[in-house]
Amino acid sequence: MHTRAEQAWALLIEAGLPRFLWGYVMEHSAWLRNRTLTHALDGKTPYEAWTRKKPHLAGLQEFRTAVYVKNDDAGKLDA
Repeated sequence: MHTRAEQAWALLIEAGLPRFLWGYVMEHSAWLRNRTLTHALDGKTPYEAWTRKKPHLAGLQEFRTAVYVKNDDAGKLDA
């Protein structure tokens, strides 16, 4: 848990995000750790050990990638 918390703090600080997003960053940190190779599992990921399938990481984006959310209530010419 200590290592995951340190990773989450590093992600939070590097991205310049506010502290109230701590929980989401911890979830993302856990997601990343479960898809990272480990010596304890002879070079497999925890995800692979649990599901017996290799994780699909083709759509993985950088943590602080900008995103845009569509506002369904916006008018025709609104951003």
